[in-house]
Amino acid sequence: MGPESVAVLLHHERAHAARRDLLLRLLARAGTLFLWPSVRKRLLEALELAAEQSCDEVAASKVGDRLQVADAILRVERLLHSAVSP
Repeated sequence: MGPESVAVLLHHERAHAARRDLLLRLLARAGTLFLWPSVRKRLLEALELAAEQSCDEVAASKVGDRLQVADAILRVERLLHSAVSP
């Protein structure tokens, strides 16, 4: 990965930290324990998607290009997939 992709990923991850997404995810998981499993799953998935989209937007605003953000995220996903696949 090039330095541009690394910069995008750093902006994205810093946005997660600034938003306190880890804490929010923990609170959401604890707060939804008594919901029906299917409802809980959909709610947590929607929260996760919203967090990722928000952090993508922050990264795009920092680098000025949404396509660059998408490209960097796809590169990471491909690297992770190739590392996991035999």
